[in-house]
Amino acid sequence: MLPPVVLAAECSLDWVCVRPQTQDDGVVLFLGENLRDFPVTVSLRVRSRTLEGTPNPVTMTIPAR
Repeated sequence: MLPPVVLAAECSLDWVCVRPQTQDDGVVLFLGENLRDFPVTVSLRVRSRTLEGTPNPVTMTIPAR
């Protein structure tokens, strides 16, 4: 089992960090950072009343470092 992802401005795990970033129009982007020497595939499930047109969960591979 992989460690949980940290949703914070600072990463405390040596794995993957996801940082939410709110734009001026209220849209929230999630920026992923891979801290490992190999690609990591992550899935992000978002609960929202206004989520439209986006698959849920979103799965993507983040390149090494």
